[in-house]
Amino acid sequence: MRSSPMSSMENLYTTVSTKVSSSFGFEMEPEREKAWYEKLEEEVCGQCPSMTWSQRIWGCMICMICGFFISMGSMFNFTKLLAGNPIPFATQYTVGNILSISSTCLLYGPLAQAKSMFATTRMVTTIIYFTMMGTTLFLAFFPEEIPGRVFLLIAAIFLQSLALLWYTLSFIPFARDLAKNCVVGLCCNCVDGDDESFWGF
Repeated sequence: MRSSPMSSMENLYTTVSTKVSSSFGFEMEPEREKAWYEKLEEEVCGQCPSMTWSQRIWGCMICMICGFFISMGSMFNFTKLLAGNPIPFATQYTVGNILSISSTCLLYGPLAQAKSMFATTRMVTTIIYFTMMGTTLFLAFFPEEIPGRVFLLIAAIFLQSLALLWYTLSFIPFARDLAKNCVVGLCCNCVDGDDESFWGF
């Protein structure tokens, strides 16, 4: 198994620290036992080949573009969804979204990606996103008759897209605040404004 650069640096640091401490008669503190997710990350990094930043960026861009076109291509199956065959549309749309959101794993690694997705500011959005994704696939593949299946599928896909948009905005400074202010301003204009000023007459 090929060791990762991070693991090699840790081994080198441990070896040097041990030799220096023994030479000067110092006692080293016992090494902290690694958590399960740290061990898992080392195993994954050891199995995967090293990639340069250029390769990571290209891989991220390719995955993101492919995911976008797969999701957009699902619109060609929208008529099948309305006709009562939701599997092609729901599957293609969800796979495209998974590919797009997984593209950043190539930049940061799977553990950093998971930590970022379940950070305090994104945890609710991430849970909603994955819940709606699972709901979409369940509604598409469940063999029994579900009343209002098409309507529920469209609602789940809409919420899935909304959660993905809100998740993406969290990485742009002040983007969420700007979006909220725009929505609040639009709603206030619709409610408080009179019909003539609203329609421009």
